[in-house]
Amino acid sequence: MLQSNKKPVLSSYYLAKLNRKRTWFVSAAVRNLSHVCLERALSKEEDIFEFFVAPGLEDSFEKLMSLLAKKGDVITFEKTKNRFS
Repeated sequence: MLQSNKKPVLSSYYLAKLNRKRTWFVSAAVRNLSHVCLERALSKEEDIFEFFVAPGLEDSFEKLMSLLAKKGDVITFEKTKNRFS
């Protein structure tokens, strides 16, 4: 096994509150952007999802989320500290 002293590059981490009736659409939309992010529900009761965004692709992700927010599918989203770092 190769070992490296370099710290791994972690994805950017975002939290979003989604419109419960549209979570399926938001999930499909981000999955359509190949290799941009991984999403999963963090709190189903509160409709909070977490997104792990690939390094260097934050702009593409933020543009999509802003568009979805204008349409009412995303209520809020924010970049925050990666909880795995």
